[in-house]
Amino acid sequence: MELHHIGYVVREIDPATKRFPGLRLAARLVDPLQNAELALFECGGVFLEFIKPLGEGAFTWQFLNVVGGGYHHLCFAVENLEEAQRYMHEGRLTKIRGPMPAVLFGGKLVLFAMNRNKEIIEFLISGS
Repeated sequence: MELHHIGYVVREIDPATKRFPGLRLAARLVDPLQNAELALFECGGVFLEFIKPLGEGAFTWQFLNVVGGGYHHLCFAVENLEEAQRYMHEGRLTKIRGPMPAVLFGGKLVLFAMNRNKEIIEFLISGS
């Protein structure tokens, strides 16, 4: 398991990226499943994902409107679903969404969980 990216929910992607020097765009698209515009930037071997919810049906809509956006989740790359489930069990994480295909990652599966501190952990199934 290794850190893949850090997710931020933002009102607008371009102004948000200005707070982070040295970012290089890796991908940008609209994900109809998440109802969000997503942009992935590389920075020193780690990625930052910026998520702009596009309406009330977006998974991150409430987070943006209640919290105001900002840091949202950590994503860890794992080899397979069983590895993600093992980490969830060991860390006593509660599944909140998935597994589901992630358009931003070429259709690879992602799984979202929450720890006891209500922090979101995403698992990117790199072998899917």
